[in-house]
Amino acid sequence: MEIEHLREACCSPMEKALFEFMFSTGCRIGEVVTLDRGRINWSNRSAVIRGKGDKEREVYFNIRCEIWLKRYLDRRVDRDPAIFVTERDSHRMSIATMRYIIKRISKRAGINKDIHPHQLRHSLAEASDRNFIGSIFKNKTATHLHALLNFHSCTR
Repeated sequence: MEIEHLREACCSPMEKALFEFMFSTGCRIGEVVTLDRGRINWSNRSAVIRGKGDKEREVYFNIRCEIWLKRYLDRRVDRDPAIFVTERDSHRMSIATMRYIIKRISKRAGINKDIHPHQLRHSLAEASDRNFIGSIFKNKTATHLHALLNFHSCTR
């Protein structure tokens, strides 16, 4: 999925905050819909969400997400406890509205396939796998290089 194209196609602080939150946390759309402002821990960039089976878990978001969430929340004038609210009449956003926003962003990005919120979850997993595999290779390379240098110094 063209994550950078989707990022660039976000037009408002709300769209950027929603996109970044979904992508960086990997939360399900139903978890994002029920999230309240009071469940955000800004000091460690985390949120306590209620997931499947009504179980709570802590998810973490990146600095880019923090920036956009703060910009979005700072501009809001309503008192609704929900993190994401509708643009008119400020009330908790529905799952259907969130899906519509993600599709609207993907259409603006010129992506010719349907993008669903759940795909952002998979994109996070794929990016995490790539980063994990990359770190393994870096660590293996460093280990092999260290062993090679030690071997070389012993043979002199």
